[in-house]
Amino acid sequence: MKDVTPACEPRLARLFEMHHERLVRALRARLGRYDWYLADVIADRTWRLAADRLDRLAAADADAFPWLAELARAAQVAHFRAARASKTDGGHARAYVLPSLSPARAAVPFAVKASVRVPDGEPAATGVAA
Repeated sequence: MKDVTPACEPRLARLFEMHHERLVRALRARLGRYDWYLADVIADRTWRLAADRLDRLAAADADAFPWLAELARAAQVAHFRAARASKTDGGHARAYVLPSLSPARAAVPFAVKASVRVPDGEPAATGVAA
């Protein structure tokens, strides 16, 4: 992250005062009920991106929220990519690991009983046992 120049510092402070609470609320809504607590972390990353790219902001301070929302989306994507990359092992994502089964159970997930004729002519029981 580059340093904020003294000329940009007042504008960044104004943007923060005007839009920070709305940004955190929008992030909490976007993250949902399971990841809402990450809103402050992603908002921090968003403000760092805003400090780096403040010279590219052409809109007025009051109209800068869509620009901040796009930076927040990029910060959210970067956060989850980094989290997913830290959970990889040998290039394979480990986010969805299924529980292992015993070798005998893995070969046949359920037992099937078939209808067979017994030598005396009576049919055997049929059904599926779980």
